[in-house]
Amino acid sequence: MTLRLFGTMALAFAVLAGCKTEGKETPPSERRVDLHIKSDADQPAEPVVVAEPAPRAQPAPRAVEPTVRPSDGLYWTERAYPTGDKRTSVVVLESGTPGEVSVGVPYEYVLRVTNISDMNLENVVVVDKPRGNFALRSSVPRTAGGEELRWDLGALRPHEAKEIKISGSAVGEGQVVHCAEVDWRSIFCSTTQVVKPGLAISMTATAATLVCDPITYTVTVSNNGSGTTRNVVVEEKLPAGVETLEGKNTVRFSVPSLEPGQSKNFTWKAKANRTGRFTGVATAKADGNLTAQSGEVETTVTRPVLVFERQGTKQTYMGKPITYDLLVKNTGDGEARDVVVTAQFSTGSKFLEASGGATMEGNTIRWKFGTMQPGTVRTFNAKISYAEAALVHASATATAYCAEAVTVQSETQVTGIPAILLEVVDLTDPVEVGGSTTYVITATNQGSAPGTNIRIAVMLEDTMAYASATGTTRVEETGQRITFKPLASLAPGEKATWKVDVKTVGTGDTRLKVAMTSDQLGRPVEETEATNIYK
Repeated sequence: MTLRLFGTMALAFAVLAGCKTEGKETPPSERRVDLHIKSDADQPAEPVVVAEPAPRAQPAPRAVEPTVRPSDGLYWTERAYPTGDKRTSVVVLESGTPGEVSVGVPYEYVLRVTNISDMNLENVVVVDKPRGNFALRSSVPRTAGGEELRWDLGALRPHEAKEIKISGSAVGEGQVVHCAEVDWRSIFCSTTQVVKPGLAISMTATAATLVCDPITYTVTVSNNGSGTTRNVVVEEKLPAGVETLEGKNTVRFSVPSLEPGQSKNFTWKAKANRTGRFTGVATAKADGNLTAQSGEVETTVTRPVLVFERQGTKQTYMGKPITYDLLVKNTGDGEARDVVVTAQFSTGSKFLEASGGATMEGNTIRWKFGTMQPGTVRTFNAKISYAEAALVHASATATAYCAEAVTVQSETQVTGIPAILLEVVDLTDPVEVGGSTTYVITATNQGSAPGTNIRIAVMLEDTMAYASATGTTRVEETGQRITFKPLASLAPGEKATWKVDVKTVGTGDTRLKVAMTSDQLGRPVEETEATNIYK
């Protein structure tokens, strides 16, 4: 038998709306509601008494007229919870049901719950308590059948809506009354952000340097976390043998705070007091027992060492070249920069030539060799001359950046060549027996060096007899062999003269012989003079 609903549906949906009381069912009162129905045979029907739940005490729901949504053919009614007024409520529960169904024919109705607030709702539950002859077939989402249909919808975000589609059938004529209710929890939340400060540190240092140059250290401390890192202290204990330019062996910096992702750089300079390899590590500490350590950095410190060798002429003659062969070598483990070699000679030296682009200023020769790597050798030479006999002094000094200066010295004896001319002449020739004659002996230095310790000796033959002698030096021995005291020195161009007077005591072709020795002569120089003695 098909049931047809007469009049407006307002009363039925009012009954639906009145089934909700703060999420709990309230026992119905026995207020009568006359719902007129008729059969297919247009037989008059008796009024049907429907039990209706008592209305809420506070606040009273507003009267809601059902509306028909042509698109789906359902009659829709709604209620706002908890006040009945959408302006002051949180949730709207809507119910869409068909106006008429047939016994045993499946039909669907829809429950829709909407969060009309700006807050999240948790544990949203919709309960439907069908009254009358309704049999559940299925629902989406699923629920168990029985007198109470319950759906746990979970959370509803602000202005989110969820629908429940229920399929069932009427098992008999009459009415099916669906009393639906909704319950939820609104959660008021306050948020505390949980962060994790971070701390990281890295360090760089000059990889290689000379002992004269500073080592540059750079430390970067960073916050690699999500929260502010506070009271950061960075420290490095310098390795033994290295100090800051201020003479400290510990470096310490402070940072009040580092925001997430923020970094801070610190740079300082230090100096090693010796050569070698030096390693360093920096550490950082911050509030919250945060610690960090950098990787190890290494610096190699080197030094250049210059070594000089030289070969030079030990002895030469005036005006002849004096040759200097020089060698400079870097025997250290660091490069020698700006290498300069300077050679100085005694005043009066004459510059002849030099290798390697040397320059001459006065009595100084200078070479510039630039940079010499460890193990590098440079050879060079110079030639000078000296016009006078003297002991010529020369010194050469090599300098370079960060290398100790090294100096070598040498001496060259410059001498002249003495060349003494010995001459003997007789003033009277021929000479009668019993007469006399004078021999003049002259020594002339024609060379470039003084003659020293000059000795003159005169030998007489039997036809002559010694009478007297004078000269530059006094006579020392008389008789047939006459000697004079040595002449200490005879300078170049100077002359020395001696005279010997003799008496003739026999006839014949007579010879007078003179012998001269000196320090510079390896053997005597001899000269003779012929005199004819007659009777």
